[in-house]
Amino acid sequence: MWILEADIEGCFDHISHPWLLDHIPMDREVLRKWLKCGYMESQMRYATEAGTPQGGVISPTLANMTLDGLEALLKKHFGKRNSNKVNLVRYADDFIITGASKELLEEKVRPLVEGFMAQRGLRLASEKTKITHIDDGFDFLGQHVRKYKGKLIIKPAKKNIKNFLDKVQGIIRENKAARTVNLIGLLNPVIKGWAEYHKTINAKTNILARASTHMAGTVALGEAEASAEGSTLGEGSLFRPAPHSSVDTRRRRSHTAWQDDRRQALCGDRHQDHHPQEGGRGL
Repeated sequence: MWILEADIEGCFDHISHPWLLDHIPMDREVLRKWLKCGYMESQMRYATEAGTPQGGVISPTLANMTLDGLEALLKKHFGKRNSNKVNLVRYADDFIITGASKELLEEKVRPLVEGFMAQRGLRLASEKTKITHIDDGFDFLGQHVRKYKGKLIIKPAKKNIKNFLDKVQGIIRENKAARTVNLIGLLNPVIKGWAEYHKTINAKTNILARASTHMAGTVALGEAEASAEGSTLGEGSLFRPAPHSSVDTRRRRSHTAWQDDRRQALCGDRHQDHHPQEGGRGL
């Protein structure tokens, strides 16, 4: 099985306005105003001659409808159940196409897809669009899909794991002085969301191994920054040094010395109370 990993170059920025006005089933005047409204930046208005409004609520729908005919096009040329194993898997503007051979995807499927995109003012990014064998694996929607000795295994993609750990690291570093309960409240939605997304695949061993290495560097960096700033680490800080660190050792030594001094002082006072100086006996 071979996979065409397609990447559309600036999908939301280059969709053809004439194509949208001719094919999207809605009020043409309302759609035209949406498309031609432009945008403001630094108190200057800029016209939009192509693409859909960035961040606009209608943009995902327009982009989805623009790409809707791709599956029908492939079925028309290769049939619903074809020996060439040509199938489309698409989510928004991310999609892959399977094929029985590399030559089939290169010589027949890709030109068909490029013609479909050109009609809509779009094109595939040549440097990011590639053809991969299933045994070598490919990334799709934050997950890595690969066959190992005939067995299909899906894991979180390395890039997805790195982005997730970087986000967790950023939250921790931005909230060094926060109480533990508050920091947990910030981290929980991020961790829960990532876990829910990947809970149906093989994610446990992979993330634990990478997280331990990644977060160890985060804690070490936090300790170094705190030491350089000469700050006192708060009770709720996740950057508290390890029990045997030099900072903690100095604290324990100073506290022990203070206790010894206090104990000696108290013992000295009691000794004086029970054994008055000889000079006072004759009084």
